[in-house]
Amino acid sequence: MRAQGPVGRHLRALASYGLPGTGLGLPEAPLADDKWQEVLHGCAEQRLLGHLWSAVAAGDLPTTSLQRGQAKSLGLQALRLCLRLEQHLLTAVDVLDHAGLDHRVLKGTALAHTAYPSPSLRHFRDIDLLVTSEQFAAVVDVLLDIGYHRPWPEPRPGFDRRFGKGATLVAPQRHELDLHRTLVDGPFGLSIDLRTLWARPRNFLLAGRTLRALPVEAMVVHACYQVAIGDDPPRLAAMRDLAQLLLTVEHDGSAVHELVLGGKAEAVLARAVELTWQAFALEPDELSRWAQSYTPSARERCLLATYSAARRSFATQSLASLVTIPGVVAKVELARALALPSSEFLARREVSRLDWWRRGRRSALGSRRHR
Repeated sequence: MRAQGPVGRHLRALASYGLPGTGLGLPEAPLADDKWQEVLHGCAEQRLLGHLWSAVAAGDLPTTSLQRGQAKSLGLQALRLCLRLEQHLLTAVDVLDHAGLDHRVLKGTALAHTAYPSPSLRHFRDIDLLVTSEQFAAVVDVLLDIGYHRPWPEPRPGFDRRFGKGATLVAPQRHELDLHRTLVDGPFGLSIDLRTLWARPRNFLLAGRTLRALPVEAMVVHACYQVAIGDDPPRLAAMRDLAQLLLTVEHDGSAVHELVLGGKAEAVLARAVELTWQAFALEPDELSRWAQSYTPSARERCLLATYSAARRSFATQSLASLVTIPGVVAKVELARALALPSSEFLARREVSRLDWWRRGRRSALGSRRHR
């Protein structure tokens, strides 16, 4: 959903509700029923039901009694899902701890409990865990042993722990656990120095248990990836995460820039900050002025384009990864995995090997024309 028009402005105002320096205001009178239903649908889609109920409960968003009841009901429904997911997260963490496998909690759960004044503000619909490349296969095996299954096989054995972002696992209860070894798919994911993600974990409490998240500076960088090269157009909740971290959570700006430079992601940081400041009409600061003045190189524009909705595909991002991955041997192994994926991988995608090669050729030609 693109946050345009009157309803889009209301959604952006709700997404930025409570942020310092936002120039967006909420409606001064209850919305007409048709507009209200659009806002409800948009908040559910954009994962803003926590912010919606917060604004309604505080009296900052006027509503009718019916509208208030609907906002509360949907907010509680989303919150109950979050609580169930957190129970499953604790089970997975217990199993990994028992097996001696390290991990970090990412995205929704971690942000809800570290970046926001109340976890009820930040809703989520799945579980995200970061594990090391070296332990990736072992973690998958442990989770498969407790009932998870993997709906999508990797192209070739060992591909995910070397070249992929990770894998999605599905529990018997049908919830998803996204297992990461890096923060994003494609060329930018392969540019990250993964060792920096494991330094100085940020601890938080969940049901009396101490869990480990990324250091706040790495959280900022991860939020930038979500805004700049995640969904296209970016989800409002992702932009709120970035603004929340930058404007309300103490962090080391120089450490953020070091991580960005190490991952060759200055264009990602600039795009994410510029999009967020524009969407929420935030007061300009040093970082936003830098972002607005930043001019990406031709190479950066080419890599960013592989994440756009028009060109995003496994083949396009994998081919672009050949540019960024260091080492001749790694490039050859990645190219081999892309050219000769396993029969199981092709069968699951219902594509023949010949059609797979044709798709790769079209992606390569498209990338060449774009450059």
